[in-house]
Amino acid sequence: MRYLNLIIADLVNSNHPKSDELMNVKELAQYLKVKESWVYEKKLKKEIPFLKAGRFLLFKKKDIDLWLKNPYAPSLNISKQYQR
Repeated sequence: MRYLNLIIADLVNSNHPKSDELMNVKELAQYLKVKESWVYEKKLKKEIPFLKAGRFLLFKKKDIDLWLKNPYAPSLNISKQYQR
């Protein structure tokens, strides 16, 4: 579990282009200027694209920006792409 935390921290804090930036729930709520509960509600209804890394809920800025352009389009749970 500690290894997973280090990987996630590295991904979040690395020097990737801003479009590849990962945000947690708190950061996404600040970015969208909404409450954290709103983010959780959208995630539970699968109305917003998200990644799940263990117990961590992450959001790619690039995916959120695309979603913001058309929030009524069906959202994909991005993490399904990475399941084995």
